[in-house]
Amino acid sequence: MSAVRRSASAELAVADEGPGIPPDDIPHLFERFYRGNGIGRRTKGGGLGLAIVKGFVGLSGGTVRVENPPGGARFVTTLSLDSPAPQTAART
Repeated sequence: MSAVRRSASAELAVADEGPGIPPDDIPHLFERFYRGNGIGRRTKGGGLGLAIVKGFVGLSGGTVRVENPPGGARFVTTLSLDSPAPQTAART
C-alpha cells in the first residue's frame, strides 16, 4: 500500500503480487455483482465490493482505477484535497 500527495490530491494505491486480472474482466470490475471469469470464481462474495468503492470514492469527488502490471494488480484511488467542506442542513 502507498500514499502520495500530489499538489491538490492524494493518491492511494493497493497492489498485490498475484496472477493479475484477466484482461476480459478489467472493463467490468467496478460493475455491481460482477465476479469475473477467472480465478475469482472460487472465491465467495456477491461482487459488490469494488462497485461500493467506486460509488463512495465518486461521491467524495475522486476516482478509482485498476492497473494490471505484470505480476499482480494495482488499484489506485485519487481524492481531491481542495474540495469544499460538505454542506449540512441547517437545524430549525
